[in-house]
Amino acid sequence: MPTIIYDEKQKKAINLDNVDTFKLDRSGAEFHIVFQKQITVKDSYMSTTLDRWIYTSEHERDSVFRTIVDSYGYRV
Repeated sequence: MPTIIYDEKQKKAINLDNVDTFKLDRSGAEFHIVFQKQITVKDSYMSTTLDRWIYTSEHERDSVFRTIVDSYGYRV
């Protein structure tokens, strides 16, 4: 059964079974959680972005990130 996470403030839910890494990012006045998948291209690995959750405050983004890490057993 897939592990689906969602945030009411975001447009899309994320299937964590398809995510290899996720990280914090910032673009201008926005704060992002970036969900990525590793792909193989000609015998080398690359990351591709599956989706971004965008927040207007760093505190809110960091709180959601910490909840994901704590709830699903990820290590940072």
